[in-house]
Amino acid sequence: MIRSKGWLILLLSILSYIGARAFGSYEFLLLSITFFITLLYSLFSTIQVRDKLSIKRQVEDKRVYVDNILNVNLHAENKGTIFTSIPIIKDQLPSYFGNSNNFIVPTDFSKKDFNIKYKLNMNKRGLYKIGPISIRGQDSFNLTGSNILFDDYQEILVYPKIYNISRFSPGGVGVIGYEALASDFISPIGDDFFSLREYISGDDLRKIHWKSTAKTSTLMIRKVDDATISRVAVIVDGFRGSHLGSGKESTFEYLISAAATIVNYFAKNNYRVRIVVSGDRLYVIPFDDASRNYHRIMEVFAKCEPTGNISPDIIISKELDTLPTGSNIVFLTTSFNTDWLDKLKRIKRRGQMRIALVLVEGETFLPMSEVLYKQKMTMLSGFLAKIYGSGISVCLLRKGCDIKSSLEG
Repeated sequence: MIRSKGWLILLLSILSYIGARAFGSYEFLLLSITFFITLLYSLFSTIQVRDKLSIKRQVEDKRVYVDNILNVNLHAENKGTIFTSIPIIKDQLPSYFGNSNNFIVPTDFSKKDFNIKYKLNMNKRGLYKIGPISIRGQDSFNLTGSNILFDDYQEILVYPKIYNISRFSPGGVGVIGYEALASDFISPIGDDFFSLREYISGDDLRKIHWKSTAKTSTLMIRKVDDATISRVAVIVDGFRGSHLGSGKESTFEYLISAAATIVNYFAKNNYRVRIVVSGDRLYVIPFDDASRNYHRIMEVFAKCEPTGNISPDIIISKELDTLPTGSNIVFLTTSFNTDWLDKLKRIKRRGQMRIALVLVEGETFLPMSEVLYKQKMTMLSGFLAKIYGSGISVCLLRKGCDIKSSLEG
């Protein structure tokens, strides 16, 4: 594309040629040829850029966690024999990051290849597409230019923020999983779910079966049936009427971060996990090894939004028909509706099930008077009394709380 300066040079070349013919001037002819060759050089340089310049994007990782930094590198290679200045390279970004990253590259005729590096602060979970890359180039004299578009796209998945917890102990009254055998926070698991063997040095002392030890005068250890104790259904309430707040300081972001943290803990401890999220759509991942399904689960947590149209009591009713006996259940919600609580009670009455509740106090995400806050806390106390009376352990999350400490109890 010839720019205004290029058209001016062409006009001067034509006028010089006319002057050379009119006055028989060799100087005018030489000037006309100089102008014309300069313009041809510029055009040729622009064509070289269009045909010989390539640029590719390289990202450090296509899967990152919230609050992590993503390192991006743009590698440009000029395979042409004539170099050209490239004033602006533009990497198109999603609107959340400011729409684009523009880079002014200083002219350097001694180098054919160069790298441009930049960083993105991934502080919001989701799926993001970066691209395309465009270059607005020009020749050395700024007589001609070209706009080149490289059809280079990359998708980046941003997982929720995860905390490394050493145990999952809702409310500090017991733990979910193998360690639950050492706790009586809810109905104890019967003898059908473990066998006994003699103690071996290094065994977990919390698994000593004291009654058998007293009878045999030998330390006896409970050997857990993995198929029942290590199976957990994680249910996340994404009902559109349940959540308050916005951005990172919203009830749903606290829930998703807690759910991702719990699944991360289960994956490290070889649990089989089922995932149910009633978000913008119903996400269901059947029971499978959490470590094997880890990225599939985190992708759901990255994409889901709290716009579901299925209430939590309906979700739990459906799970009531599908969960095998002996499953653990972790239900994450902000709802104080007793309908879903009644459903959980029905599940618990089936026996041999542990149920943990992660409850986000939505009122703490809204401004309110001290009087109103006290009224809400009174209502919460009554609701919690019903939950505790059902033998369900509870982990409470408030705005600004330490999620890691709350989950560990």
